[in-house]
Amino acid sequence: MKPFHFKALIVDDEKTACENLKSALQALPDVHAEIVGVAHNTREAEALISRTEPQVVFMDIDMPNENGFQFLNRIAPFPFEVIFVTAYDEYAIRAFKLNAIDYILKPIDIEDLKKAIEKLAEKFEYLEYKANSNIAFGQMQKTMKSPAGEQQIVLRDNRDVEIVSFRKIVYVEAMRSYSKVVFYKDNVEKNIIVSQSVAEYQEIFPSDLFFRTHKSFLVNCTFIDKILKEDDLWYVSLKNKVQIPVGRRRYQDLLEFLKTKEWHVA
Repeated sequence: MKPFHFKALIVDDEKTACENLKSALQALPDVHAEIVGVAHNTREAEALISRTEPQVVFMDIDMPNENGFQFLNRIAPFPFEVIFVTAYDEYAIRAFKLNAIDYILKPIDIEDLKKAIEKLAEKFEYLEYKANSNIAFGQMQKTMKSPAGEQQIVLRDNRDVEIVSFRKIVYVEAMRSYSKVVFYKDNVEKNIIVSQSVAEYQEIFPSDLFFRTHKSFLVNCTFIDKILKEDDLWYVSLKNKVQIPVGRRRYQDLLEFLKTKEWHVA
């Protein structure tokens, strides 16, 4: 793991547990955990969070007056990540429902802590990439023209930037938190994984070319070769032989769309 710096708050009613966690963090190579505070109850934690703005809180669960779950539910949404550190394994499911980075059992195993910090680093890297992508997406909406006068768009993943003509984009497919954009460049089919949603692309892609055939697909209708029905489900077969599903409620709208554009599809 490359050098990783973060601001952390420790919340645990046991002073020995707090010291053990600090020592374990200091023992990790390439990790600089800046401990901005230690709280022994949630009242102290709330004050320290407001004052120090930690990036991650190492949270015990079983504490007097208010436990870790009650505290986090009370202050939600919270602007920091959470790693639970507890002696009890029965709370793991509840912890992950709060989108915790990890759940570590006491006494702390250094390998478990290392894995949790690696997950934290990956989350921070993703959030940074997402923020940069959103900036790029804002710039991307200002489409440009090629020397030949074609409308183009900038597509960016965490390594590459592609400038693509709208008419060369075949389809966009939703993939959980990302989307896959399939396109042609220099007569070669390529794809790029981007952090924007299909709905976001639908807003800026030319509405006379692209149709949302399904909640997970946005299709360039000039690439549609035929419409198929299999097992009572509709699909569009594209010229690259890929089959894209058509939602039941979208089928008639697709036919009308193609008819208005005077595209003849088998």
